[in-house]
Amino acid sequence: MSIRRFTRLGAVTVAAFAMVFALAGCSTDAAPKNKKEAPLVVGSVLYGVDGYQTAHGKAMEKYGASIGVTVRTCNSKNEVSTQNKCIQDLISAGVDAIVMQPIDPAAATAMVKQAQAAGVGVITWAVGPVPGVQVPWIDLAEYKQAFEAGSTAAKWVKEHLHQDPMIVDLGVPKNTNCENRENGFIAGAKDANPATKVAAKPNGGGQRVVSQEAMSDIIQSGVDFNIVTGCNGESTIGGLLALRAAGRGKAVDKVPASEYLFSVDGTSAEIEYLLDPSSPLMQTLALAPRDNVRVLLDAAVDLARGKIDNSFTAHLTDTFIEPDCAKANAFLEEQYGTSVACR
Repeated sequence: MSIRRFTRLGAVTVAAFAMVFALAGCSTDAAPKNKKEAPLVVGSVLYGVDGYQTAHGKAMEKYGASIGVTVRTCNSKNEVSTQNKCIQDLISAGVDAIVMQPIDPAAATAMVKQAQAAGVGVITWAVGPVPGVQVPWIDLAEYKQAFEAGSTAAKWVKEHLHQDPMIVDLGVPKNTNCENRENGFIAGAKDANPATKVAAKPNGGGQRVVSQEAMSDIIQSGVDFNIVTGCNGESTIGGLLALRAAGRGKAVDKVPASEYLFSVDGTSAEIEYLLDPSSPLMQTLALAPRDNVRVLLDAAVDLARGKIDNSFTAHLTDTFIEPDCAKANAFLEEQYGTSVACR
């Protein structure tokens, strides 16, 4: 098994990941009944339709084909009811395992139990853990990196705008992955400057249009702020579009005029703004779809074949992308198979 996950601290080694498997235990007592060695079919349940999720879904199918696994993709479209239907349809289709990013961990409990009762193993990741049931959990461990990003933002605002940080956080309620990111960012800002305040924390829904509308309402309310972030890249882009519609969201030679923006996902749409000298998006914490799906699908295959059980856990991390065209495009080409123009 080959795993390549790059962070600012370096690559996660094959040996380290193998250790995770060992620590997680190899007992098959709680594993699904299916342990066949024949070609497998794995269901991939996506969270939504944003840039990362789309790339993740395609990468999972491509990697599956390379290792002889058929991947059936179903998109939850940010709705619990749609995710529930995805799970039911995949169970009915007779898949051997399912990889899912829950919309709401509490709502996912019944879905996981239903799949497990049908002998279909489930790998959950990023949003969770799912309560009331034992199920493999692969954490997207971003708190420390988000903490660092918040600290960087707070220091920049104090040094360049000569203001204490006032944060608008376009979050997503009940999404533990978003809360982990946002809480880390806010904690980092407060650590760098104890005078930091959260000016507003509306529901951006993890969607561009919803976040744009929420940001517009905040601007119209007259609330003071100088930092904007959110759950994901679509949230931050929505916030930026609202700022620009109000005559804000500007920068000169990559020096923001009135607010500092930070995003999470690292899609090409974000990186275009990151590399734009007139944009106040200063940093993105990028997920790596190509690397992530390898860890997730390998775990699903091992669960279906009884090589790991439902106590399995592992961790994924991201990589920071700065306004450096060559490095940003190197990341996009490796993880997304695309690139953006340098300005």
